[in-house]
Amino acid sequence: MVKIDVKKIIFIISCLTIFFLGLFLSVDAAPVNVENTSYTFGSAETRATATAGSASVQGGNVTEMNITQVTQTQYWQGFWGQVDYEMRLEDASGNVFYNWSVAAIQHGEVYFSNNSVLQWDTGLTNSSDANVSFLQTEFDWANTTSSDSLSQTYNRANGHQEFNVSLSNGDNLQINRTSTAAVNLEGGIFNCTMLWYDTWELPIWASIINPDQTSFNGEAADFEVLLPVRGPKTAEIYYAFLEIE
Repeated sequence: MVKIDVKKIIFIISCLTIFFLGLFLSVDAAPVNVENTSYTFGSAETRATATAGSASVQGGNVTEMNITQVTQTQYWQGFWGQVDYEMRLEDASGNVFYNWSVAAIQHGEVYFSNNSVLQWDTGLTNSSDANVSFLQTEFDWANTTSSDSLSQTYNRANGHQEFNVSLSNGDNLQINRTSTAAVNLEGGIFNCTMLWYDTWELPIWASIINPDQTSFNGEAADFEVLLPVRGPKTAEIYYAFLEIE
């Protein structure tokens, strides 16, 4: 089997919390070593602090004043970026014997988990809304009473794009449009789903690659993903796995 070496994944971090993301990248979504894999992070950003509003007041006048308050979530982290790869022949020291030009990735997924070792077998299933509620209440993922809770963000009613997950036994797990909890970003241009590893009661977040689309800030990106944390402003470790179809 010919290995595909992932040359570069660019993640530009946006939102309030800072994550330490260990990247373990593979073809067919199976864990492999990370030799010859590089990744680049942008600077963490969050919403700028607003200044107090002011108005000129004059006796004898009545003026309508409408007020909107914006609160930055403390339970979610956003990632966005591009996925590129090269197919190479090289020695143990990294000296390149030959470098093939490979077309841009058109289909695939980037998977995120807080478990560095995943078994891509039949224990992996679609997630139900009950799984989402269980993660929120029992394991504290985005466990908030506000609208940014896990169960109000990821649910089956949101719908999502269809895709397959390649399992280690050669089978495919079919992810249909309403079969698993999901959230849509940029009006559905980018899509994230929550899968469920039944044996370990473990979530896996899947971001579908949609190449060269306009991201939230107007720049080109191949994916966006929305990841929860346990507790406000909590730092988490996430591991990323790449599947190219």
